[in-house]
Amino acid sequence: MTVKQLGQRQLFTMKRKSLEARVIRYYNETKDSDSVVEYAVAILVRNALSIGGAFSDIFKDLIRSIFMEAEPSAALRQFMPYFQSYFSNDEWRALINRLFKNKSEYHHFKDNAKANIRYLTPKNSTKTNEKSSFNLISVFFAADGKKHT
Repeated sequence: MTVKQLGQRQLFTMKRKSLEARVIRYYNETKDSDSVVEYAVAILVRNALSIGGAFSDIFKDLIRSIFMEAEPSAALRQFMPYFQSYFSNDEWRALINRLFKNKSEYHHFKDNAKANIRYLTPKNSTKTNEKSSFNLISVFFAADGKKHT
């Protein structure tokens, strides 16, 4: 049985439990580590946009095993900095040595991702400011010409 790749609709609308099961099943059947890592980055974006951090650390064990065991690829190198919080310091150094030929290549990818990482970290996505509030006002006209707010 072939498993379809997940689309934007599934990544951004499915509930956590269903999405996690679907991604794990996709990986188990295809062993496509690049796509799974890209899905995880999209889910990090979703987590940053949602209130409460409901998608933080989703399928963490799978991501850890992919980075530790999968064949090094451009996608793994590119998205590796987004998952530093998933590993201990010793594991992180070992990953750098495993995936990169030299440290300057790693620093290039880390510098490119640095601006985005600060928006995707859990501390920023769950932080609330009690003094900020927004009032959204919607105005429309009914068929009879009356203005409704």
